[in-house]
Amino acid sequence: MRSMEMIISRKGFVILLSMFVFSLHGEVVGAEKDRYGIILPLTGEFAYVGMDIQKGLDECLKREGIINSVKINYQDNKSYSRLETVKAFKHMVTQGSKIIFLSVVPEVKTVESLALKAKVPVVVLWDKFRGKLPPNITSIGFSVEASAEQMAEFAFNTLKKRRVAIIAAIDEWAEVVTKSFSERFIKLGGKIVYKDEVNLQETNLLPVLLKAKTRKPDAFFLPMYSTSLSATLKQIKNLHLKQTILTPDGLTDSVIKEIGEYAEGVYTYRPLKPAFGELPPGRSGFYGMGLSACKVIKHYMETGTILKGPEPHLQTMGIVREGRWKML
Repeated sequence: MRSMEMIISRKGFVILLSMFVFSLHGEVVGAEKDRYGIILPLTGEFAYVGMDIQKGLDECLKREGIINSVKINYQDNKSYSRLETVKAFKHMVTQGSKIIFLSVVPEVKTVESLALKAKVPVVVLWDKFRGKLPPNITSIGFSVEASAEQMAEFAFNTLKKRRVAIIAAIDEWAEVVTKSFSERFIKLGGKIVYKDEVNLQETNLLPVLLKAKTRKPDAFFLPMYSTSLSATLKQIKNLHLKQTILTPDGLTDSVIKEIGEYAEGVYTYRPLKPAFGELPPGRSGFYGMGLSACKVIKHYMETGTILKGPEPHLQTMGIVREGRWKML
């Protein structure tokens, strides 16, 4: 009788142990999960970018039913600090990340040597430059050059502009955008009548704008963001300059809210369409980047390969009306 009680007791222990090992979702507690790292701006000026990407990724992982099979390691680069990006990348390599995601192409130079040494796949979410990337680094983002060329065609063919003044930030991204826009606009038959560069934190644009005005442009093209973009748009309107204004994707909702009426009527494009699938109504393009990261992770889990993005991946043209960006 006592041995029978012991058998029953042992069976009960096995059942309890099984309940402990398996969660309600069927996940094995303590089992090793695939690790994926993603370096984002989660604090500072561009925190809204990182937070939306994170939200898109987390919600997609839940919908796809793989949230319990992966460990996502989010690291904050404090709005693109190179020091923080390097620190985060090293940590993710140490943690054994299967893939490390970056949000923008300029970060590639910061971590390229580390990525090559670690031989870990790196995927960029927001943008891509033409040209060959290192073998283990890829981008599923929007083509910087093709998007700028698209804006040049829009300015020439749709807006009928022929004389453009360019004021650009001193920045690698702005340099590429300026070159692509200029070459396409000139090829179409337009002229770049003025070109100048300013620091990203520049607030006094009056001397530059007054020089540009003497060249009689019919449009301004402004490859810039942050402080310099806000200051330029304000001072163009304060000088009562009537030229059409075009700018790439630096004119975010936060900038529009900050400068109000000074953004009215400005043409700009946005990273709206995800690399894979469709963007849910009411969601930002950065949320869509999180969805794309999710698809890359799922594909890698199933095949062990990196999913390639569309070519070319273009941004969406729009205009600011009544304090909001509206798609054209």
